Parts: sequence; C-alpha cells; structure tokens
Amino acid sequence: MKTREMVRPMFMWLAFLVFYWCLSGIVLWWSYDISSLIRGGYYQRNQALALVAEMGLIITALVTIVWLLVRRRKTGGSPARLVWKVTWRTWLLLVIYAAAVFASVQFGHGKVPLNDSAFLPVLGHVNSHFFSEAGWLTFLLNVIPIMGCISGVLFYLQIRVLGPSNLTPS
Repeated sequence: MKTREMVRPMFMWLAFLVFYWCLSGIVLWWSYDISSLIRGGYYQRNQALALVAEMGLIITALVTIVWLLVRRRKTGGSPARLVWKVTWRTWLLLVIYAAAVFASVQFGHGKVPLNDSAFLPVLGHVNSHFFSEAGWLTFLLNVIPIMGCISGVLFYLQIRVLGPSNLTPS
C-alpha cells in the first residue's frame, strides 16, 4: 500500500474527530448555558472556553474508543444500522463515564465541600465544573443523547467519504 493511500484515511479520520471535538464544545456551551454564566461573573471567557475545550476533548477521546471498536469489527448492513450501532455504543460509554464520575463523588470521599479530585483524580478539575450540583443531569439528559447521535452520523459520513473498504484497518 502506498504511503499516500495510508495517510489519507488517517488524516480524514483525524479531521472527523477534530470536527466532533468542535461540535462537542458547541453542545456543551449550549447545554450548560455558559454564556449566561460568563455574564453572571461565574466564569471568565477564557476560563469557560478552556473548560469546555477540555471536556469536549474528554468526550472525543471516549468517542474515539467507540469508533475504533466499530472499525475493528467489519460491519455490514444498512447505513441506518451502522449509525444506530455507533450511536448506542457512544451513549453507553458516556453513561458509564458519567456513572464513574458520579460514583467517585458519592462513594469516594467523605469531606464536604468536595475538592476537585473527588470528581475523578486526573480529570477532577474539569469534571467538577460539569458534574457538580445538577450538572450531571444536564450531561445525562442533553449532552449524551446529542453527542451520541452526532457520533453515529459523523462515523457514517466518514465511511462514506473513505469508502467501505476503509472500515476495517489493514
């Protein structure tokens, strides 16, 4: 296989993931109504932008796992079936992630108020902004369904652009 034939699918795959990351930022900004939080003085604009970008990157990393798993298994069938398969797997992985964060907060630490590490050690500073108080409900009811659907559609579009032969890495 020529180098160009190997690089193009990888570049396109990366481009779709970057596009997904941008869309996740838009969905997070809208779902959590970040603009009103900035106007209310809760966040500075650059702080809010950094938090949304970091949380979007976490979501994109999780979606990458789903996309890799679906690519690994040769998937036949209709386009709707492929979109559905990626969508529900994205929903499932994001629900597992939210449950892990929620369980860490509920069962991991006894001190109140909770510090950032209570929201999962490495990602605590980001998770604390999106899962504290009722934020986990916003993630569960808004972010997960929307990002799951976007994941399914973008994965299908990626396959359309690259062709079905690029579904399974060689």
